[in-house]
Amino acid sequence: MPRATHPVGLWFRPVIARRLTGEGITTLGELVECCNRRGGSWWRSVPRVGLLRARILVSWLRRHADTLGVTVDADVDAAEPLAAPAATHVALVPAGCQTAQGGPLAPLERIELPHRLCGGDGPHGAGQRGVNRAPGLCYLQAQHDLDAIRSYLHRYTDRPQALRAYTRELERLLLWAVTERGAALSSLSVDDCDAYKAFLAAPAARFTGPRTARSSPRWRPFAPEGLTPGSQRYAVRVLRAAFDWLVKVRYLAGNPWVAVTDPATDTPEYAIRVDRALPLQLWTKVRVGLDERS
Repeated sequence: MPRATHPVGLWFRPVIARRLTGEGITTLGELVECCNRRGGSWWRSVPRVGLLRARILVSWLRRHADTLGVTVDADVDAAEPLAAPAATHVALVPAGCQTAQGGPLAPLERIELPHRLCGGDGPHGAGQRGVNRAPGLCYLQAQHDLDAIRSYLHRYTDRPQALRAYTRELERLLLWAVTERGAALSSLSVDDCDAYKAFLAAPAARFTGPRTARSSPRWRPFAPEGLTPGSQRYAVRVLRAAFDWLVKVRYLAGNPWVAVTDPATDTPEYAIRVDRALPLQLWTKVRVGLDERS
């Protein structure tokens, strides 16, 4: 009977076993772990293991779950891609709730904010204004923080690369503010921003995961390896600029990021290419020629 410690070559055809072991998947238990970690598109990381063969493997693993001692998660349906319906919104669980640490995460286009942390009137008029909301007339027709973020990002619809980058940084901050800090985006203080800068250096495990479709329930805002110091610095600068714009349009009263320093980065040192330097005799001739011209 199949066991989690059995090599994949003991149960699968040699050609399949070679492709799995080539990606570091040597046992049946490691294959189950790979499926659960990467979701329905796990097979994309294994060369020449297509959708049909992936479904067969997942079905086989589930049939032998009793003897393996582990099983493939129920939501791993080797589809292309494993996705929730595009219109499905995910309600974020704010920090302080019992389920906050295990609450779902979703990209910006599928986020549904808790009413008390939406920063404004909310979609149903039950929200609470952020403490940093500007008094008086706002130049935006934004009822809450999500509206304000969308208005800012709309400025970059003709620059797809910038739009993707700015969306990524703002959705990361919004997810952290609600689920880790228990604060609306428009209520963040300097202390909150400093805490997020530290978070960028070591994101919580539930915020990280392998790259997958934004429509997948396994989507996470950070890659497993985290951010480089340069990427952390870039994130802080993007957020500072975004908040500065929100202040200019009178959505926010002030920009807490102006008091936050950029993350430290190492300046690369380059070795002098001595092998390409002029020899001493040639330098002497150059200097003599320059002296004669002067």
